[in-house]
Parts: sequence; C-alpha cells; structure tokens
Amino acid sequence: MFFYLFHLTVLRLLYHTALAWWGPTDGGVFMVDSYGWVLAWYAGLIIPLYLPTAWFSRLKQRRRDIAWLRFF
Repeated sequence: MFFYLFHLTVLRLLYHTALAWWGPTDGGVFMVDSYGWVLAWYAGLIIPLYLPTAWFSRLKQRRRDIAWLRFF
C-alpha cells in the first residue's frame, strides 16, 4: 500500500509541476513526444522511487510493534 500511495503522490506532484511550467495543452501530446521520453522518465524515476519504498519495507519489518504499519 505504501508503494502505491507514494508513487501516486509523486506522479501527481510531477503532473502539477509540469502543468504549472508548461500550462495545459489543447489535447496534444504533453511532454512526451515519443516513447523514448517515457523510457527516460521510467529510468530516471526508478532509484528515487525505490529508495523510500525499500526504507519503509525495512522499517515495517523492524518495528512490528507499531500496529498501523501492518496496513501499509
């Protein structure tokens, strides 16, 4: 659940940043002119998204006494 919520939050922040920077489009392609850009974003976000997820996983295993961690 943490993975899901964290990644959705990051994607939403990226969306709002891009919207503020470039503004809305008229139904055209938004920041992604080719599949290569999709792969570039994917490669660029692997480590920044993996590190907090791995940290939370270690925290969850280490602190079994915190009840709300079981939900995430």
